Amino acid sequence: MFDHDPTDPHEVGLNADRLAVMPAYFKTNYIDTGKVPCMGLLVSRGGEIAHESYTGATEMGGKEPISAETIFRIYSMTKPITTLAIMMLLEECKIRLDHPVSRYIPEYRNAMVWDGGTAAAPKLRKPDREMTVLDLVTHTSGLTYGFLFQDETDEIYRISK
Repeated sequence: MFDHDPTDPHEVGLNADRLAVMPAYFKTNYIDTGKVPCMGLLVSRGGEIAHESYTGATEMGGKEPISAETIFRIYSMTKPITTLAIMMLLEECKIRLDHPVSRYIPEYRNAMVWDGGTAAAPKLRKPDREMTVLDLVTHTSGLTYGFLFQDETDEIYRISK
């Protein structure tokens, strides 16, 4: 375990009873249903840890329980870090979720969307509306990755590099 004593949740304005039910909720809805093999949960406020719990095994169907010392790969961690940065900018009134992305990244002003064809001869059209900051935060922007190999848009990304 880490070298810390948990803070009484009430001392940092959190409800201890509600925090206490969270591990069982995640176990029932995620671990027991086979969606994930384990769940580490840490809730802090003001730099004080109010709740910390670990449930599940290091792999699906495994018997070795996870703990604070368990090392595991966390995919796509740029998303929460970027979203946190956007939330900080939002708090400082430097960005708005309903603004078009092109306001901050002008290269997106004339973005086109896939409307059929092939990677070699794509049919493109103007989008129904501009992509917003909210679209980026909620992962509904329509942007994809070239490495997914799912469709022609992925292939176009690879061709254009």
